[in-house]
Formats: sequence, C-alpha cells, structure tokens
Amino acid sequence: MKPPVAHFVEHFLRTCLDTFTTRDFVKHFASMGIRMTDKQALEYILNNPYVYQLEDKSFVTRAGMFTGAYFSIKPTAQEVAQGLFVVGDRCLPFVDEELLPSELIFCADTEELSAKVGVFDSDFAIDVYQLFGEEYAPQYIASDPANAQINFVDRNFELPATVSLTGFDLEPLVRRFNFTEGDRLLCHVIDWDLGIVGVQVQHAHNDVFDTSVQATKRLEWYAFLEQCLLNSFSDVGPCMSIGEQLEVVFVDQRDKLCVPDCGSVEEYVMRYARKVGLEHYGVETRLWHKGKEVPAIGSWNDEQMKLINEIEWVTMEMRALYTTPDCVYDEFLRDMYFCRKDDLDDLLDYMFTEDFSFSKAQRNRLLLHINERNAILSPCYNWFADQKKGPVRHDTLELYRNVSALAFRIECSGGALEKYPQQELVILSQLNGHLMRMISTFETDEHIEQEADALMLSLEGMRCTFEDIEGTLESAFESQRLGQFKVRK
Repeated sequence: MKPPVAHFVEHFLRTCLDTFTTRDFVKHFASMGIRMTDKQALEYILNNPYVYQLEDKSFVTRAGMFTGAYFSIKPTAQEVAQGLFVVGDRCLPFVDEELLPSELIFCADTEELSAKVGVFDSDFAIDVYQLFGEEYAPQYIASDPANAQINFVDRNFELPATVSLTGFDLEPLVRRFNFTEGDRLLCHVIDWDLGIVGVQVQHAHNDVFDTSVQATKRLEWYAFLEQCLLNSFSDVGPCMSIGEQLEVVFVDQRDKLCVPDCGSVEEYVMRYARKVGLEHYGVETRLWHKGKEVPAIGSWNDEQMKLINEIEWVTMEMRALYTTPDCVYDEFLRDMYFCRKDDLDDLLDYMFTEDFSFSKAQRNRLLLHINERNAILSPCYNWFADQKKGPVRHDTLELYRNVSALAFRIECSGGALEKYPQQELVILSQLNGHLMRMISTFETDEHIEQEADALMLSLEGMRCTFEDIEGTLESAFESQRLGQFKVRK
C-alpha cells in the first residue's frame, strides 16, 4: 500500500538541506505525482516542528540548519580512563532530540566508532544529562540499554551509587589520531535524519597557562554565547526546554557559534558561565539569569497577555468549546467505555467540572460533536484489550480535568497574571501541557502498555504536585476576583 502524503512530507522536512519556499514545496511534490494547494503546503510546513521560517518567508529545516555545523565535546578524565565518551546532552541542539543519545552514530573519517559501556558514579551520570533537565536525567539513564537489568520503577527512579552508560569507543581515535586526555572532539552532523555525526580530534595545548590563539578564541566564544543567551531571555523568555533555548541561540548565530574554535555548552555551563545558570522553572529546569527566579510573565509575553485580557468574549465556556482538541474527547469516550458506561450527557458533565456553565446551545453543540466521535469510536473499542491502558488513561483524564479547569478559570478571570504566584503558575502550565501530551499519544504510542507502571508512578507525582499548588492558586484567584469588584458610595 502506498504511504500517505504525511509520510512523504515528514521525510522531506527531515532531509531537505536547502532553503525553500511554499511554491518550491508544491513543485517538489507535484514531481512525485502528489498535488496540493499553496494553502495545504503552508499548513504542512508550519505544523511541522522541524522547520524554521526565515525573514524572506522562505523556510529551512533543522537538517538544513545543523548539517555540517561544528560543535565540540571534551571527554572527561573518567571517560578517557575507560576508553569511551558518553554522549548525554552534549549534542544539543544539533541532533534530533527524539533519538536517544545511545542511538546516534559517530564516525571518524570512514570508520564508525563502536558502542562501548562504562560504569560511572550517579553524580557524573546526572551531570552528563543535565541539559535535558536534571529532573529528566534518571529517565534518560533508565532508558540506556546498558541499564536494562535495573527496574527503575521499583526503585521510584532513585539511582544506585553507580550506573552503566553507553558511550562510544575512543580507541580508534587514540590509534589513528593520537587522542589523549585533554583533547577535544570537534563534531559535525553528517546526516540529521539518521543521527550520524562526524568526529575529528583537536589536540590540547600542552602549556598549563594556555595563551594560544585558539584558547583565546574559545574564551571569546564562551563570552559571546553568554550574551546570546541573555538576549534570548529578553526576546523569547524561557523556552519549552533548555534544548529549545539553545536552538534559538544557535539558529540565530550559527555563523559565529558553529566554528572550528568553538567550546561546548556543557563546559560553558559548568565552568565559564557568569550571568547564566541552571534555575528552577516550576518542576523543571531552564537556563536563566543566575540566581534569579524564572517568571511565567515577562517582556516576551506581556503584550500577548494584555491582548487576551482585552478580549471580553473569551469565557471559560467559549475557550472550552473551541480549544479542546478531538483527542481529548476521544480519550474521554474510551474511558467511558472502559468504565462500562454509555450516557453521553453524564460524560459531558464529567469532562467539564461545575466551573463551566454552558448555555443550552453550547451544550447541544458539544453533545452533537461527542455523538459524532462516539459513532466513529464505539464500534472499534475492545474492552478486553484495554485492561493495561485503561487505568492509566482514567487517572490521566481525572487529573487533567482538574488541572485544566483551574487553568481555564485563572486564564479567563480577567485578572493580571503577573500578580499570581509565578512558580505555582508555571507548574500549573507545565502539568497541563504534560497531561495534554500524554493524552494526545494514548492512541498512537505502542509502548504505553509496557510503561503502565512507570506512567502511574509519574501520575502520582503530578497529582501530589497539583495538590501542593492548588490551594495557593485558588487563594490568588479569589483575591483577583474580589479585587475586580468596586464598592460604590
């Protein structure tokens, strides 16, 4: 059977190295016998996470932006002693984050470096994954094939004193290029789609008081990277992840940062950062002004917040009606089937808490939509095959309805969001986003059943986190609500 158009589009946007326009995109697929309008092409392009739009309204893919771009890795003494280097977060933001570090392929000239396992203390293991967010480091360590024998769920993801990490063999670099401790690996992406990275050796200067031109340029590189990060904080605020923050910087300054005399982000954060640090952002970590709290509202989004507050028709009901994606309705329907129920009126009441007061017309519109989805899903549902996924889905949706109701209530209150406790507001947004991502993958993720125990453990953590912030945000909401009433004399 011929693959769907989306398959060809994704392949193109993962492999295209040249800049292109919407018209180029349409012509490319027309040559393959696939017809699409300019509007359809633009939707494909703009909805794809692997594409950047340029100022002249042309586009470039991540593959096009980062293929050939230089970045460096400096193996530590611990790694050199075991004859390998661990990838960890050191390839951010240049490679596809969807690939596990152990899945990347490293080549020196035409020789592929073999995978090799080393044993490291847990502090080293966490440090080498910290740019993914220290909170996610245990999950990356658990996903390493070298730790397949450890049941991290039973350990509540607490790391043992030492862990195994998959790395890549340094022996060919020692044999062919005289690699020694202190030397640096100058890397560049050869194939972004397949995760192939080229490596060459940069020898260190032997003088302890290294004043070489190369060392001076590298110090200038660290200073420039810091200024770029500070600028990004003002321009775009804290991004969705540290990787995305770095992506913004390296895309904008590729010509100055992706050079042979580059340092590494890891070394910058650990040794050279003066004004930038790893700071808490709700339950996650971000690069931010060192020692300062990362706020939810700032110069990068205050105009957007003001605009939202000025739109008086944005009620909770209207927001729910027009912004709830079909995947949410679909999973609530499957949860209804799993619970052996069939009343769609009751389902609507369960989906939207008592905070929502739909008009009769709005309620009928929602019921009609749910009926349409039900007609599609009900004949295909298999209760017996849902026994592992069903409980995970049920608990996820239960938490989501409470989190999203509070988020809607705050967003539609008309109050100034900057007056809410910022870290609690950030955490609420993170919980809402994470739960939505889980819901959106229930139907397509083939591994949910195998990961059910780990997901339930994660949900319990999120539930406790929500309970910790709920009271504080409710109090702030009431204060904002009461502050909107004025007593007339």
